[in-house]
Amino acid sequence: MKDSKAYIENILKNVRFKEAHSEIEKEIQTHMDELGDTFSSVIKNKDDLQTEVIRRMGDPN
Repeated sequence: MKDSKAYIENILKNVRFKEAHSEIEKEIQTHMDELGDTFSSVIKNKDDLQTEVIRRMGDPN
């Protein structure tokens, strides 16, 4: 899940309050996991699933 890690890191680089990074990372990962669960019955390929999750999460910038 290299792409999801990079996606989250891209979001965190915009958060100045470094003490919140851990909590924000957990929250984003939870949302990504939930989206993955939602679409895993339709999208079987893990790379395609991850791409769809990131697309639905939106632009991290």
